[in-house]
Amino acid sequence: QRAGDGFDGGGRGCGTTSYYSYTSYPVGVNLITRGSSTPDAIANTGGGGGAGSSYADGNGWVTGSGAGGSGIVIVRYSGDNQTNVTSNLLAAVVSETEIALTWQDNSPGDQGFILERSLDGIDWSVTYTLPANTTIYTDTVLAATTYYYRVRSYNFRENNPNSNIASTNTSMPSAAPTGLITTTGITPPITLQWNDNSSNENGFYLERSLDGVDWAVTITVPANITSYADAGVSISATYYYRILSYNGIGNSAPSNVISNTIRTLASAGGGVWQYFRPITITNTGSNLIDYQVVVSPFMDSSFINNTGLVGSWHFSEPTTATITTDMSGYGNVGVLTSGAVITTSGRFGNALQLNGTSNYVSLSSTPILGTGSFAVEAWINTSSAGTVMPRFW
Repeated sequence: QRAGDGFDGGGRGCGTTSYYSYTSYPVGVNLITRGSSTPDAIANTGGGGGAGSSYADGNGWVTGSGAGGSGIVIVRYSGDNQTNVTSNLLAAVVSETEIALTWQDNSPGDQGFILERSLDGIDWSVTYTLPANTTIYTDTVLAATTYYYRVRSYNFRENNPNSNIASTNTSMPSAAPTGLITTTGITPPITLQWNDNSSNENGFYLERSLDGVDWAVTITVPANITSYADAGVSISATYYYRILSYNGIGNSAPSNVISNTIRTLASAGGGVWQYFRPITITNTGSNLIDYQVVVSPFMDSSFINNTGLVGSWHFSEPTTATITTDMSGYGNVGVLTSGAVITTSGRFGNALQLNGTSNYVSLSSTPILGTGSFAVEAWINTSSAGTVMPRFW
């Protein structure tokens, strides 16, 4: 109030709003704030407001002293329709419950990003609001599920167009089986066992080959099964095996490769040495019964020191000997009984000769032999065709 007779008009007029659109950054633009403040190259900062007025009693309207205010400046770099479109959206599975998303930020000066997720690429029901300059995000999700994503930048004036759509499935490839082993006896099948290292396989592909090069799926084994008996084999043929796990993503890497050959005494005539390996025998009694000798064709210490070996007889003694030494070092000396003799016509040097009816080798029971299951190996040569199962008790 001035001199009690009027009011000083100090009202400030509103300036105009200026909008600028560029195809590239103007000279002097602040690359840190990226347009959040007026660049030096933009001279027009909005039109100033008109001056205010004052009223003096009895004198009419006169010019007042109020100053006009500056207008608002909006800066956006949009030379074409693609300049502000977020691009190169990628989705990668980190684990069964995590997806990593990355994209390229093409929108300087915008306030942030809107990331959307969908289960079908149509209904975008999940939305994340992310800060400006964000180019990576890890989403927590469910296992074995397909997800779709898109992202766009936004500012206080508008939303920019959506990026490309990226999708992925959180199913992980199943781990490869390991430790494939096989055993064979005198007749088919060849029994295979392996370690199941995954929890998300749909099953296993057991592959077989005759040369270790060309593979064919022999059987599809259900999930969580770790053994299979292959009965479709021929006598004296060598078979190679490997196994893979599989699920909806694909196949795992193959396991180790093993090979085996069915040998049977019934398939050959007399005078043919055959390698008899390994046969598992279970002794359920308190004493050793149905015990079979392990005869090694190898004379070196690496076999004698083989892990798990409890007895090895080479029959390298003179033909007049009545006992045979245990080369494993455990002292399981064998006594040749009822006419059993050592002969020089063995597969590798000497051998034990039996008549098939009453000859045998007697072994004393020692703690190392135990009373449970064990495997045996031997080279055997029958005098005539027929099935022969050596028994020692």
